Amino acid sequence: MNKRLGKLEYNETKKLFTVFTVILVVYQIICIILGLISRNTSSEIPSDTIVIITICSALGIIMCSIIMIKRFYNILFSAEGSIRLAMPVKNSEHQKVNIKTALIWIYIMFAIFIIGIGLTEVTSGERIYGVANTYRNYIESYTVMDRLPAPALKAVITIVFDVLTMMVIIATLYISCIFAVTIASRISGRFNILQKNGVLFIVVVVLYNIKALFLNNLYHIFNYVVNRVNRSPVPLSMYAFQLILDISCVIVYGLSAIAMYRIGRSILNKKLDI
Repeated sequence: MNKRLGKLEYNETKKLFTVFTVILVVYQIICIILGLISRNTSSEIPSDTIVIITICSALGIIMCSIIMIKRFYNILFSAEGSIRLAMPVKNSEHQKVNIKTALIWIYIMFAIFIIGIGLTEVTSGERIYGVANTYRNYIESYTVMDRLPAPALKAVITIVFDVLTMMVIIATLYISCIFAVTIASRISGRFNILQKNGVLFIVVVVLYNIKALFLNNLYHIFNYVVNRVNRSPVPLSMYAFQLILDISCVIVYGLSAIAMYRIGRSILNKKLDI
């Protein structure tokens, strides 16, 4: 049944995400062409257009995420999901399938987005966002500033952890929104609050501020510990600092996502008036 639920979710969302993905690919192709044009002209119009299209592409990915969050809300907390809720599965399975499906699509679109930016930088010859030159920049940093052995290998490891960190952060942000929807609907259902949108807004703001405060303090504590161990204002090497920072982000964001997912699952599996 769980596999059937996942297949159903995929079939119901693939048309939407296929359209968004095709549009995203077209946008990136246009940016690559504009990059070639900008190299052979003194006009700033192609470069400005690239920035505008890049912003629109990012907003498109965000819009897809919002649509999937709204879909999660409709399935579990509105009359639209009465048929889906009649399936002999736990409520948390809908949460699991929604998160899994959404993240797969978001990762695919984000990968296309990043690759498009890199190719645009190559064709235009400009470091718009530094994506295309990330590998070379790391090698230069580890060679010139740190004088570390095997800088190429360390650059690859750093990029791998950068990608992993970004994936964990994206997952945490999406799960945070699902968690906020679950908590807000639980509060409004238990206390008979009709204004679910208002409750949802308040919960999102509170959770955002708590997370921002927590992560900000954690970052300052991390810097303090590293500097105390090193007895200097700069870590021992850029490679060590980057690696430790990425690992700490993966751990902090990962544990945060796991905690919110498990709490939300516990709420959904209980027989509550949500």
